[in-house]
Amino acid sequence: MKKIIALLLALVMVFALAACASKTEAPAEETKTETAATETATEEKTEQTTELYGSLTFQERMEAGVEMLLDLLPDVCGLSECRVVQYKYLTGMRKFTNVFGIVGSDEVPGTGEEGTYVVYRKDRLEVVRTETRWLSLTPGEQGSLFPEAEEAMRQHPGEARFYPRKAVYALMRDKATGVEFVFCSTHLAYNACDKSVAAIIREKQAAVMVQQLQELFPGVPYLLTGDMNCAPNSAPYSVLLEGSEDARYASAVTVSGAQGTLHKFLKTPGSGIIDYIIVRADSAFFSTFQVVTTEYPTRRNKNILPSDHYAIYADLTILP
Repeated sequence: MKKIIALLLALVMVFALAACASKTEAPAEETKTETAATETATEEKTEQTTELYGSLTFQERMEAGVEMLLDLLPDVCGLSECRVVQYKYLTGMRKFTNVFGIVGSDEVPGTGEEGTYVVYRKDRLEVVRTETRWLSLTPGEQGSLFPEAEEAMRQHPGEARFYPRKAVYALMRDKATGVEFVFCSTHLAYNACDKSVAAIIREKQAAVMVQQLQELFPGVPYLLTGDMNCAPNSAPYSVLLEGSEDARYASAVTVSGAQGTLHKFLKTPGSGIIDYIIVRADSAFFSTFQVVTTEYPTRRNKNILPSDHYAIYADLTILP
């Protein structure tokens, strides 16, 4: 069975030290199995070690995030809202690079444009090619926005801004089977200065991604994952499901427990679902879906949640 894990677990990758010398061995290869993980983001707005939520530091959350990755050993993993310093630490950490490779598009400091990446198990997968596209009318233009976002910011000067959003697409090949699939990591617009405009922008961003997948990778199975900032009954979600399935509802087994994905470190999520694993229709069999609420250890020997979003996990088999 191909195992694909999508983890929306928000790794904050600014580490205190880059000298984790212990080597983590990947487990023996499972037959025709791939694991995909998507790591979506926390609301980091500074590179300081003070945390926006409670007393947790960035370093502690990063440590826990990497422990989550090494515990679950995803075959494919998406990272969004990743800062430059976080990326540099991650790629300098042997504990991580012994197991994983990483491709994607960097943060652009001072613009609000996030770093967005795809992480993959080097023993299981190889990258055929990658594409980065901005979610706007001009997808090839770095940092581009929809006109509605620009107009809303003009109408609300000094208030929360709309930031450039992008999608990173990685065409992956299973080394054992030769099967190819596309993994997309993204993060749709948040409400910013105008909630009604934000809803319109998210719908347009979703439509751009659906079109890009069709144009860039016609006929190829895909996993579209990330923090979509919208509910299952919303217009953007409906757009994302055009020709696609939601692993949450398509899986044969949904593990009971927390279903909401945004907890803000309160550990009591409501019913709100904003993180998704969307897969091309009729391209996969879903065996299990789970919202992961596990806490992971830090060097201070305390267990914490790596992100203000819970991870979501799905096992699926890509069909021939």
